[in-house]
Amino acid sequence: MRLPHDPLHSEPNHVLSDEDPTPSPKSRLIEMRIGVQDRKSVGPLDVAFAGLVAAYCICGNALATAYVEPLSADNLGPLALAYHDRRPPLFLLPFLLLLLLVCPVLPSAGRGALIAFVGAACANIASAAFWSTGVPDYIVFHNVDVIANVSDLVMVVSAAVVVGSILVQLVRRKRCLGAD
Repeated sequence: MRLPHDPLHSEPNHVLSDEDPTPSPKSRLIEMRIGVQDRKSVGPLDVAFAGLVAAYCICGNALATAYVEPLSADNLGPLALAYHDRRPPLFLLPFLLLLLLVCPVLPSAGRGALIAFVGAACANIASAAFWSTGVPDYIVFHNVDVIANVSDLVMVVSAAVVVGSILVQLVRRKRCLGAD
């Protein structure tokens, strides 16, 4: 198998023979770089998925504002409606769209999670525009004294998946380079 020339180094192309079952660490690193270059850029389906996540989160907020009782001494959860009046800043919208440009360098699980994160964050920003009283929160976690909404939960879980996929990719790269 013939690998393309590595532009970062001046060494010639590496040829792997079919007889050698274990390629050298340098050739494995080159294969990893080729794999990253073969990843597709963000397309309309990715943006549509982010929009679908945002719509789902906004629908969850709308259902909660219609059917969940307000947070009070008589209703402390697990579902209790409260609004936080601190609005998310609008300058985050372009930042979130720029964050989508990072997707091609992530593994596929991290890519999907980052797109879901962007959709949920956009839903939180849009919720501030839909409800004049603030962004609705309705899921109460008594143990940690937190109240959240669906968007918040999607953002936390997807951020954990992104970080996990990056760590897995770094461990694989380290193994690839360390196996001499």
